[in-house]
Amino acid sequence: MTIPGQVKQRKVKSFEELADDYDIICNCTGIGAFGLSDNTMIPVRGQVIRVKFPGVKMFYIDQTDGDWYILPGVNSVLLGGTHDENDWTMETCEKTHDMILDRCSKIIPSLKYAEIMGDWVGLRPGRSSGVRLEVERLQVTPNKTTYIVHNYGHGGSGFTLQWGCAEDACALVKDCIQSMKLKAKI
Repeated sequence: MTIPGQVKQRKVKSFEELADDYDIICNCTGIGAFGLSDNTMIPVRGQVIRVKFPGVKMFYIDQTDGDWYILPGVNSVLLGGTHDENDWTMETCEKTHDMILDRCSKIIPSLKYAEIMGDWVGLRPGRSSGVRLEVERLQVTPNKTTYIVHNYGHGGSGFTLQWGCAEDACALVKDCIQSMKLKAKI
């Protein structure tokens, strides 16, 4: 089955750069929306530790004092984490590493002896008003409208929300296509 359309990856400074060439643009830029379409975006820095520890079989999440979790995978366990708003720092922090390991070891004491595979830092795309999932109409010329389907700002919940938001974004794209067909018939 062949699906029509194009996926292109390139740096753009504004959607106006693309509007002449495309009828529909899907904006799933995450933290990249900052400066492009939404200056309310904020980075939410997260640091995690991956360990080799086959004994963990259950997920643990504790949000009573921060955002602590133990997430077992097939060959490793993810320990986390931090939720640092407005922090663009991409380097790992030893103090944060110790804090995560200490907190998770209070839940499962033997974790303090686990083999450390590595620490990682990522920036979650935060947005004070929540997820942006909507259509914007960009009037390029009196006879040309480009539709921009925005789908970003999921914060630390992107993995959890991805399927539902993707379905909703696809429905918005279908609505845009339908709208273009109706206009073409008038």
